[in-house]
Amino acid sequence: MKRLGKAIILLSIFFYTNILLSAEADTKIKLLSPTNMAIVTQEVSVVIGEIKGADAVELVINSKDKHTLKIEKNTFYDRINLKSGENKIKISALNKGKSIDAIEVKIFYTKDIKAKNNPKEYSFFYFHTMLAEGGECNECHDLKLSIDKYELKKGDRGLCFNCHDERLDLKYVHGPVAGGACLSCHNPHGSENEFTIRYSGDKLCYFCHEEERMKADHLSKLKPEDAKKTCENCHYVHGGDKEFFIK
Repeated sequence: MKRLGKAIILLSIFFYTNILLSAEADTKIKLLSPTNMAIVTQEVSVVIGEIKGADAVELVINSKDKHTLKIEKNTFYDRINLKSGENKIKISALNKGKSIDAIEVKIFYTKDIKAKNNPKEYSFFYFHTMLAEGGECNECHDLKLSIDKYELKKGDRGLCFNCHDERLDLKYVHGPVAGGACLSCHNPHGSENEFTIRYSGDKLCYFCHEEERMKADHLSKLKPEDAKKTCENCHYVHGGDKEFFIK
C-alpha cells in the first residue's frame, strides 16, 4: 500500500510538471507588426503581437527604454520611439512577473529608404497608413465584443470602405472586392510588400488561382515574350471595364 501511495504521488508530480511545462511551451509570442529585420521610415513605430498564457508583456528598446504592457484578448500593442539606424527590441511574455518566453526583434530606422548605407539584409516594412499616421486599434477593433474572432467593429467591407473607395462602379469587379473580403489580399497592420499585400508578385494571385492551370492556359494564347510578364502587367487587380480585368 505504501509503495502504491508513493507511486501515485510520483505520477501526480510527473503529470502536474508536464502540464506546467506544456503550458509554458504553448506560450509563444507572435509578432504581427513589424516583421523582424524590418526597415521603417517612421521614428514612432507600432509594435503589435499576439500571446497566450501570459498576463503581461515587457518591451525593452535598445536595452534602456522599458514598457510593461497589458494583454487584452491575447493581444498587445505599443508605440515605440526609434533611434536612427539599428534598434533592438526585446519582447518578453510575463506570468506573475516571471519571464516565460522572449524574442528579440531588430528594426532599422531611416528617413531615406533609398539611402546607400541601409543594410541589405533588412526588408522594408510598409505600415498600414492608418497606423503610420497615428491611428489607434479601437478605430477598427472593439475589445468588448466577443462575436468576431478579432473583435472587428464591422466586416472587411465596412471597415476598409470607411477610408478607401469601394471601386464597385466598374463593369467587372474582382471577387474579393465585390464580396468585401479585402483582408484576403491585404494585411490590415502592415506587410513587407507595398500596399500591405500579403504576398509579392504573382504569389498573391496563385493563393486563389491554380498556378499550373493559369500558366498552361496563358502559354497557349500569349506570345513567348508576353508569357514572361506578371499577372499585373495585363490585369487590373480590383476590377475593370473589360472582362477578366484586362488593361
